[in-house]
Amino acid sequence: MHRYVSRVPLRSISDSLYLSKSSVYDQKNLVRKLESLRTFTTSRGIVKHHDCFGYGRKSITRLLQVQIVDALRSNERSRASSLLSELGRGNYSLRADDFIYILEHCSKSPDPLFVMEIWRIMDEKEVHVNNRCYMLSIQALCKGGYLEEAFNLLNFVGENHDIHPILPVYNNFLRGCVQIRSLLHANQCLDLMEHQVLGKNEVTYSQFLKMQNLGLEPSCHTYDGLIKAIVSDRGFSDGMEVLKTMQLRNLKPYDSTLAALSIGSSKALQLDLAESLLDQISRISYVHPFNAFLAACDTLDQPERAVPILSKMKQLKLQPNVGTYELLFSLFGNVNAPYEEGNMLSQVDVARRIKAIEMDMMNNGIQHSHLSMKNLLKALGAEGMIRELMQYLHVAENQFFRTNTYLGTPIYNTVLHSLVEAKESHIAIEIFKNMISRSLPRDAATYNIMIDCCSTIKCYKSACALVSMMMRDGFLPWTLTYTALIKILLEHEDFDEALNLLDQARLEEIPPDVLLYNTILQKACLKGRIDLIELVAEQMHQEKIQPDPSTCYYVFSSYVDGGFFSTALESLQVLSMRMISEDNSTLEEKRTELEDFIHSEDKDAESQILQFFKGSDENLAIALLNLRWCAISGSPISWTPNESLWARRLLNSHGSRKRAS
Repeated sequence: MHRYVSRVPLRSISDSLYLSKSSVYDQKNLVRKLESLRTFTTSRGIVKHHDCFGYGRKSITRLLQVQIVDALRSNERSRASSLLSELGRGNYSLRADDFIYILEHCSKSPDPLFVMEIWRIMDEKEVHVNNRCYMLSIQALCKGGYLEEAFNLLNFVGENHDIHPILPVYNNFLRGCVQIRSLLHANQCLDLMEHQVLGKNEVTYSQFLKMQNLGLEPSCHTYDGLIKAIVSDRGFSDGMEVLKTMQLRNLKPYDSTLAALSIGSSKALQLDLAESLLDQISRISYVHPFNAFLAACDTLDQPERAVPILSKMKQLKLQPNVGTYELLFSLFGNVNAPYEEGNMLSQVDVARRIKAIEMDMMNNGIQHSHLSMKNLLKALGAEGMIRELMQYLHVAENQFFRTNTYLGTPIYNTVLHSLVEAKESHIAIEIFKNMISRSLPRDAATYNIMIDCCSTIKCYKSACALVSMMMRDGFLPWTLTYTALIKILLEHEDFDEALNLLDQARLEEIPPDVLLYNTILQKACLKGRIDLIELVAEQMHQEKIQPDPSTCYYVFSSYVDGGFFSTALESLQVLSMRMISEDNSTLEEKRTELEDFIHSEDKDAESQILQFFKGSDENLAIALLNLRWCAISGSPISWTPNESLWARRLLNSHGSRKRAS
């Protein structure tokens, strides 16, 4: 009932505090004043002047705070007010800490009226109010139902970059909104949260539910803030459930609501849903949701899905930013799939696309970023357009030199990698030498690319020299380094030294990967070294390195080329099972799910396998196709591959090598 007592004067105090530009709110003019040392008198006597700024002052203010809180707890409000006035009458500078203990009590009680009295004293004494004071005051005002005053403070906090509001403050505000059934203030709070906090939590959602239970019908604005909070914390799926609730209530979502849901859908790679949401947007001023969709298309390697979205952007007259162009070069710079080589026709198409994107960049006044240039160079390298690659490298060097910006090691690495892949070793070596002469930074990737370059020129000595340089620069060899070194040794058919290097990598606790083993298997297959094929296949199993389709191909082909057809089928079955899982218990769990794919008599079974596992697990799809082919060939399918004769023979023949090393 006391809420309305002295309501007008208190409201005036709050407004005057909020509006006074010369008061405590004006942080720029609240420089601490150095007062001259002088004595001051309290109800307990005289305090010496040398204590004013030291322990004595702190003791007095702390004692007064304790007495004020004790008076409030005893419901002696007049005595508490008198003690507060005494605190303000001292001839010394007061600090925010001199009120914190009282404000903490007021925030818990709550006691918004006494908070008003405290702010009056702090205003008179020109106290530099800190973040803690603001938060405790807002909390007390919210709990006490003084939402207008709390909203004024929240507004100020949001405009002041030196003060950082915390989420519980907003949640307390929302609780106050529920208590007095104020949807207006709840909407205002959600709007502030969107701009001042964005990481919102479950509490926001549960206050929202209480509002509905009390019969407060949320508006589109409320839903907008709620959906953004949910998408941020819990994902787009829960946000879509709230959108359905809106639609059932015949509420049209804001464009910003649709944009937030679309961004969440794009991040989850749900392109159909993301595109549908973007289609519903009628007007928007920022490009982020469209960039998020383009990024999803890039991740899934589906550039065709990006075309209608680009049309939608033009329809909305939405200007792309540099992030858009970075994605466009990545999406449309390549014409061929990664496993296809460029040809004259594809290279012409790539040149046309790059020119069109760059022209659009120029029309919008946007220059290349490091990433857009890197993606452009990567596209040229993938198509084997070496002349254009070098031309753009020089363009990039000149552009970033004019802006006094270093081109960046990742860009040089992109160029070096493309040159090595294209067997343009001499150009790569010249660029690397130029980097050294100009003291341009190199990283581990730079050295690994150049070590791989040595496999093209078949120079193990140069590769070892690069390893030494790499280590001097503080980069330790890793799996790719050993793969490149072993590749060079295999070019000289030095299988024994390659195996020794493999053992050395294991001793140095450098984890091998399937690429390293496949490098040896490929050369062993080419040279008909079945003994090495079996040794490496068993070592992969011992190291729990799952095979991939290339592994299966090299092992299977070696046996077929040697005329061991039944062994070829047996090895293919074992390796395909290991592609699914190296763990027997896991295989048994998956048996029920996958066995039907292997033995299906449907004529479209193969295409169903490919379609079902497309994009999610290509290795699993290939493994199932291999096993299906083995079954069709008359080979019985076993879900315990380690029990096969081939697997047991390899274990007995080569399992001791790992134990010995």
